[in-house]
Amino acid sequence: MEGMAADPARWLKRVAEGAPSNQARHYLRMERLTAADFEGTTLSRDGTLAVTFSAKWCPYCRDFMAEFKKTELSVEKAMGDVTDEGSALWDDFDLNVVPTMVLFRDGKTVWRRDGIRQVGLNGADIDALRAAL
Repeated sequence: MEGMAADPARWLKRVAEGAPSNQARHYLRMERLTAADFEGTTLSRDGTLAVTFSAKWCPYCRDFMAEFKKTELSVEKAMGDVTDEGSALWDDFDLNVVPTMVLFRDGKTVWRRDGIRQVGLNGADIDALRAAL
């Protein structure tokens, strides 16, 4: 079994050495998206994209993003950067709290989980995202 579950240390070493791995692509690659990225390009993609809207100044976001980045998903994942409180993404996606996870399929929102104020999101929310896939 090639996967991380069999031997995480060995798997990460192979990834670091450049060993090809479909799991590595989803595990290590996290695209950072800004408001400009969402204008016509991100949402016109075919396929499924899991986006966590997050801000660098938010301690709950930092904690959750550390977990989200390590999470294996069968779809592409990205961080919607709303560090700038004036970012159009706040209004475009009706964000009231971060972190917030949104699942897009062929450019349309098909699932969403808003963080809880003063708490954020956690592993159970990632499990809910997986169930929505």
